[in-house]
Amino acid sequence: MRVKTASITYARKFNLGNYESLEMSVSLWSEVDVDEDESAVCEYLFSLAKEQLKANLPPKMQAPTIQKTFTKFGQVVDEASVEV
Repeated sequence: MRVKTASITYARKFNLGNYESLEMSVSLWSEVDVDEDESAVCEYLFSLAKEQLKANLPPKMQAPTIQKTFTKFGQVVDEASVEV
């Protein structure tokens, strides 16, 4: 049996607190050519859906970014010059 179409749905549910939640999902469809591997197409669709969902998350839901800044006497210094 040959697979003609592949579809992937990627969903995430976020707890907003106070018994509320937000669910976001991305669904992608693709036609599979005769010479393509079905599992490779599904893996690609999954990674693409995951990237799309992350790119469209509200800023409040995105993972915080940690920025390393080192100061010495109020002046920003390079990480390599910091003695541990």
